[in-house]
Amino acid sequence: MKSLFAKHPRISFWAVVAVSVAISWIARATFIHNGVWNQGVAFSFRLPLGFIYFLSSLILAALIYWQLTIPKANWVRSLGVGLIVGGGIANLLDRLLNYGQVWDYIPFLRIGHFNLADILVSCGLATLLYYWWKEDAR
Repeated sequence: MKSLFAKHPRISFWAVVAVSVAISWIARATFIHNGVWNQGVAFSFRLPLGFIYFLSSLILAALIYWQLTIPKANWVRSLGVGLIVGGGIANLLDRLLNYGQVWDYIPFLRIGHFNLADILVSCGLATLLYYWWKEDAR
C-alpha cells in the first residue's frame, strides 16, 4: 500500500514547505540567544540586499512553478523541492523581518554559522541530486 506522501506528491510538497518553515522558525526562536546576525548568503558572502531578494524570489518562484507544472509528480522530487522552498522561504522571511539579516545559530567549524533553514535547503538539494541520479539509472 502506497503512503499518502507517495499517492499525493503535490499536496505533500506543500506540507513539506509548511513544516519546513514552521520548524525553522521554532528552532530560530529556541536558539535566539546563541548565534550571530548574517547579512550575507552562504558562508557570509556579501551581496547587495536587493540582489539577494531578487535572486531568492526568482529561484523560489521557478522551483514552485517547476513542481506544479511537471505532468508526472514524484514524491522524491516533491520532497527535495519542498525542503528547498521551505528553507528558502524561512530565510527570506527572516531577512524581510530583520532588516536584511538572518539569524545563524549553528557554528560550522571555525569558518561561520548556519541555521536550520540552510540545512533544509542542503538536504533538499541532496534529495534532488539523488532523484536525478536514480532517474538517469533508469
